[in-house]
Amino acid sequence: MNLPIGTKIIILSAFDRDKVSNRTRNKLHEHGAQGFMVLGEPEVPTFDTKGIQWIRVQSLEENVSLSKWGRPGEKEAWTGWLPLDEIRIKYNDDP
Repeated sequence: MNLPIGTKIIILSAFDRDKVSNRTRNKLHEHGAQGFMVLGEPEVPTFDTKGIQWIRVQSLEENVSLSKWGRPGEKEAWTGWLPLDEIRIKYNDDP
């Protein structure tokens, strides 16, 4: 899968919703309205024990941070990992 760093994409849940974790559903619902920017090529991160490829992204939307470690109360984009087997990727210029 060719996803150059900096590409802006829309991420949707996989067609088989039974295979999508609550975490992935929540991240897409909370942070995905405006899409995401690719921060890294798909890879199997060290925290995945099943050999699944994940993609590191940053939301284009900024929400109020609830994190006590970041900037609580200030707007910031979400940065994190999403598993490729639970998502569909749509490029912003796709119909």
